[in-house]
Amino acid sequence: MTLPALIIRPYIGLRRRAQRAEARQFTRARTPELLRAYDAFSEASQSGASRQPFKGRDLWRILETTSPKSIVELGSGTTSAVFALWADRMAASYRAFEHDAHWAEVTEKCLRRVSLVKGGDPRIQHVTSRVREDGGATGFVDPLPLDADFIYVDGPPCRLENGRKVPNDDVTRLLDAGGQPRVIVVDGRLETVDLIRAHPRGSQYRFFPSYVYSVRRGRWRDALAGREHTILIRT
Repeated sequence: MTLPALIIRPYIGLRRRAQRAEARQFTRARTPELLRAYDAFSEASQSGASRQPFKGRDLWRILETTSPKSIVELGSGTTSAVFALWADRMAASYRAFEHDAHWAEVTEKCLRRVSLVKGGDPRIQHVTSRVREDGGATGFVDPLPLDADFIYVDGPPCRLENGRKVPNDDVTRLLDAGGQPRVIVVDGRLETVDLIRAHPRGSQYRFFPSYVYSVRRGRWRDALAGREHTILIRT
């Protein structure tokens, strides 16, 4: 571990403890529906539940700052509850692409249990994943909707059968097709972040890297911000 990382890590650890306490307090007071949703996902053995409510609070803060009207989530899980609740409260549209049919069903059941999916609401959609012909990227078979102004990238799996990690190219395909998402949020997936930034239109986005991305790429000043997600906002 490098010297900057040794210095920054304790600071971020203390900051995260305070942020987790604030996230619990905020979620209980302002978005209690999410606590019930997280419990449902935990009972379904969803690994992402252990990162809640901290991760959901971080996303809620991003949503409050950017006020999207059209949200597309790549991959589903506990964060689906966050987007569904926001969409309900703010009259926004929301849909999730999920490559695993079983998990799409689990997500829908968990959201339905807390009334974040009602009737025939097609918010959670099973969409087949693909590997690019050259093996250099993964993504979904279906293209992202051109009118999406907020995209959250946490699926499909980015590790190939041979164990190699590759980026998700759904966002860059959308940019190639003329889409102009205002906000792109990436959970982890350093290779995906790099691919988006390398796109000819990547320079149109202000870049706010996550703590993990910053440490892995040696961006120590950005690491001090301690962000949970990488955020790109179109200028």
